Amino acid sequence: LLKEHVPYWLDPAKAYWAFRGQLAHAILEQESDQTHALLEQRFYAQVSDWLITGQPDVVYPDTRKLVDYKTTKQVPQPRKCYTCPDCAHVIRENPWAARKGTVLTCFQCGWTGQAGTDIQPCETPPVPYAGHIQQVNVYAWLLAQNGIAVEMAEILYLDMSAPLRLPAPLWEPGDTLTLIQDGLARLTVTGPDGLPYGVQDDAEANWECRYCPVVKQCARAAEVGLEAIT
Repeated sequence: LLKEHVPYWLDPAKAYWAFRGQLAHAILEQESDQTHALLEQRFYAQVSDWLITGQPDVVYPDTRKLVDYKTTKQVPQPRKCYTCPDCAHVIRENPWAARKGTVLTCFQCGWTGQAGTDIQPCETPPVPYAGHIQQVNVYAWLLAQNGIAVEMAEILYLDMSAPLRLPAPLWEPGDTLTLIQDGLARLTVTGPDGLPYGVQDDAEANWECRYCPVVKQCARAAEVGLEAIT
């Protein structure tokens, strides 16, 4: 919305990441089995009054497989998992170990202990980032609306050192439709700044603001309102 109403320019240094992603996609497409694959084909589906569109990187209709490529600063890492010694409930799981002495509490049974002394982490395999899992599930739903069934999804991550291929779980179509409908509902609601719901206050998503060419105008709108800057 802001890019349609305010002047902006793209920092060339930030454009490099998009350029690197385009290069990686071009190389991987050359290596794909193009005889049996749909490469970067755009699909459409209607949800209420909205037209949903998406362009999966590679779809193999014969094997019902969807593959998406992601260039990233670092591929997903193994995760540190702390499991309650009393009830086996997962207390915490993320890529970082808790600092020794950190108090961890199981909200399932009430157990409390210190990391590094009372409880030790186990290491679990890396998983795709949450936003990427959402994306491939929307792709799978979109493909189904166009008569193409998908039973497997995979994300191929590439950083500057190595690739990592990870399977992505596929949801029930109704769950994906709910995600889409919830996202569309947020777009129709504007806040005090006059803008639709954004990602600024979402800890899982606000890293995207670093790549947005109108992030300064967005911050300004939060101060004075959309009408004052358009």
